[in-house]
Amino acid sequence: MIVDLKTTGLPLGSREKDQVWRYVKELKAKGHIRQHTRVDGFLLGSVIAQGEDEPTSHGEEVKIIPMLYETILLRAEKRLLNLYTRVQDAPFLVEQQDHLASLLKPMPIRQGELMVEVDPQ
Repeated sequence: MIVDLKTTGLPLGSREKDQVWRYVKELKAKGHIRQHTRVDGFLLGSVIAQGEDEPTSHGEEVKIIPMLYETILLRAEKRLLNLYTRVQDAPFLVEQQDHLASLLKPMPIRQGELMVEVDPQ
């Protein structure tokens, strides 16, 4: 997987997709990936140029997908919330709730006990 993060405001277009394709070719040329290794390239930005929102394929192994930051963040949030919903009542978490809560309590700071008066002479 290759993730290419672009600056905000830069429209994602064919030139940016070609850059990800160049990364793939360079990785193959240097032997870091095999010739038929599947590669998903994600091109992330704040704007996609008109007509450039479809994935680009190079053979069957390489797919380059332009995607908005907003889309990836919404997907991540949804997946995390779904995961939380599924595990919030898991038996191992319910059994350990008191112990987990005790770990989250602030610890009292007793710096006064550490201070020693020093005689200036």
